[in-house]
Order: sequence, then C-alpha cells, then structure tokens
Amino acid sequence: MKVTCYQCDTATDIDVNFEVVQFVCPGCKSVYLSNKEGDFVFRKQYSYKREYDGLKVGQKGTLKNVEYTITGIIVKNIPENFFWTEYILTDAAGNFRYLSEANGHWILLEETEDAHLASTKLKHITYNDVTYSLYESTSATIASAEGYFDFELPVKTIRMTEHIAPPYIISKENINSEKTVFTGEHISKSKIKKAFKADYVPATVGIGIVQPFVFNIRNLALILCSCMLLILLTHLFVYNDREENVVVSKDLHFSEFNNKEFISPSFTLKGGAAPLTVAVFSEVDNSWANVQVALVNEKTSEEIYANKDVEYYHGYTDGENWSEGDKSEDFSICGVSAGQYHLTITPQKAPEDNSNTYMRVTAVWNQASMWNVWVIVITIIVFLVIVYYLSVYFEKQRWAESVNSPYIND
Repeated sequence: MKVTCYQCDTATDIDVNFEVVQFVCPGCKSVYLSNKEGDFVFRKQYSYKREYDGLKVGQKGTLKNVEYTITGIIVKNIPENFFWTEYILTDAAGNFRYLSEANGHWILLEETEDAHLASTKLKHITYNDVTYSLYESTSATIASAEGYFDFELPVKTIRMTEHIAPPYIISKENINSEKTVFTGEHISKSKIKKAFKADYVPATVGIGIVQPFVFNIRNLALILCSCMLLILLTHLFVYNDREENVVVSKDLHFSEFNNKEFISPSFTLKGGAAPLTVAVFSEVDNSWANVQVALVNEKTSEEIYANKDVEYYHGYTDGENWSEGDKSEDFSICGVSAGQYHLTITPQKAPEDNSNTYMRVTAVWNQASMWNVWVIVITIIVFLVIVYYLSVYFEKQRWAESVNSPYIND
C-alpha cells in the first residue's frame, strides 16, 4: 500500500496484508482515518517526536526464524513523562507480533485470547506453570505514532496492568472496556540489532522490567553443588585407602656425607598423586646446614630438585635473649604420582661448625591433603553467596519504581 501525506507529501509504500483502518505519516505524524469509500481523511497531527528512530516503518527483520515487517509504531507515555515505543510486526501470513522498547530494554510480545488472564484481578497469576506478580497498574496515552494500523488509535487513556516473572511478562490493556492481553519475553538488544541489521539501538538505562539477572540462581546453584559433590566423591574414591608411606628415614653423618650424595633405596608409590613431604633436623647452634634433595623417576629419568636451609641463631643483646630460625624444617614436592623412584640427598653444614655431627632426613609420601578440595568448596560457596546477594540487589532495583514491590519494607 502506498499513501502520500497531504501535509508533507511524504510517500509511504509498504506491503500490508490486513485492512488498514488508520494511517499516520512517518514524516510529519499526520493522522488519517479511512472512510467508507476507502479514502484517508486527515484528522489530527501528533507533535511528539520519538528520540530513537533507528527502526522505521517498512523495515524488515527476522526474529525466531520468522521474517517480520514493521507496519506500525506507537509511542506511549504515562503521566510521569515516561515514554516507551511499541513496534507492530507483521509476518507474511498476516500474524502480528509486538516489540516494546523502554530505556533500551526490549520485550517481544504476542496477543493471547486467554479469557482467564483477561478477567482476573489477582495480584499473582499462574500461567503455563509460571507465577507472575503484579508490577504496575497505570494509565497511559498515545504520544505519537506512524505507519499502518488495523484499528483506530485510541484518543482516551489506556488502562494498563503488568504482571512479571522475569524474563516473562503478561500485559493487559483496557480501552473503552475492551480488554487485550499480551504475553511477552525479554529479548536482548544484540538480537534486535542483528535481526533488523540496525547500526544503532538505544543504550540500556537502569534495569528493565523483565530483564533477567546474569545468572539463573537456581540452575547455577544446582550445577556448582553438583560439581562440589563430584569433586568430593572423586577425592574419596581415589584417596580413601591411602596411608602415609615413609620412603626414607635416615641419619646422615657429616663425617661421611658432608657435601656428598646419599642415594636411597628404590621405592614404589601406588595410587593417586600426592605430595612428598621431606622433614629435616640438624643440631645447628648459631650456625646453618643445608640439604638438597632430588626425586628421581627411575622409569623416565625425570628429576625434581628441592633444597632447604636449616638455621638457628640465638644470643643476648641489650639485656634481652633472642633467637631466630629453627633446628627443624620441612618442605614438600607436590603432585608426586605413582611410579618407582629413589632420592638423592646431599647434606651440607657450615665449615666452621664442628659441633654439628649429623642431619636426619625423613621423606613421607602423604595421604593426599583435603586442603585443595576445601579451597574449591569454600570458593564455590562464597561465590554463590555473593551472586545471591547481587541478585537480591538486582531485584530490589527492578522493583524500586513499583508500589507493589515485595521489598517495600526492607
């Protein structure tokens, strides 16, 4: 259908497959009503100009694998000077869908003939096993429009009621006692941009009426709790029968091994990977000793080195006794897996220390520590708690403008 505006000579030519009752010029917002002869008669002109005009009458876009044409655009507002835009989408079969945009947040809606939804006045509505809560009940007027319409745009106020269960919404309109019910769902602006090949869509401001939180808390908790349980069960399965395995316990006398290697007998480790803990003791007194340990995999010849100083100093200064260091130290070689190994141990002491005669070295392949498991579990729990409180804050912000807020007494 092609209509040329009598006021500004703008020609609007798009394919429509419905009976046009009213036409509004996209150029000057002049309103025309179709008469019995099928001619369009000028009625009035809207003065409001919508801020965002990236999507236009006649523009095509594909949503949920269906191609739609924007055949009409309506701008509505409520007394607090809050404006939003509704786009009427028509597919090739003449079916309608509706896009609502407010502060950069988009909702895709369709009309439903559900009689119960149209008549109920309950604060909470259950529809398709989802419970919706009353968000707002208000009156709106049409501030502007453009395009082709199969109905006469109302002049009087429109009574609106919205129930939400993010990301879903039930919106009811009452015009001259005629009720229309729409069900809808939040749709991201990236999908709108892609669907209509738009260069620009409005930036989001605040939180949308049915904008979903970044996480589904219930699903996230189920997934993370399942992961925690799997980690715990796996740990218990792998390490349940593990016992400490003392692989080396040796007093190394400096008279024989000072700065010389001691090679331990071979030992075999079986089971899951676990740390090899090396404990060192030496009778250092205002002196130091050092041990270097090499763990040698006899099958692969891979060597892992570690060393540790044992230092103990003490004295009396300015009327006070002091000491630092210790005669005992320990360290670990982490993640030692099953296999056949031996240790090469090289002890050393301070050359001037004549009183220290030996170093005791004990190497134990430990039962795997639960520390890493508990770190993961605690991290998951803390993350869930943080996300939960962020979601509560998110919901409080969503409901901040509603007199029906469940957080009104918080």
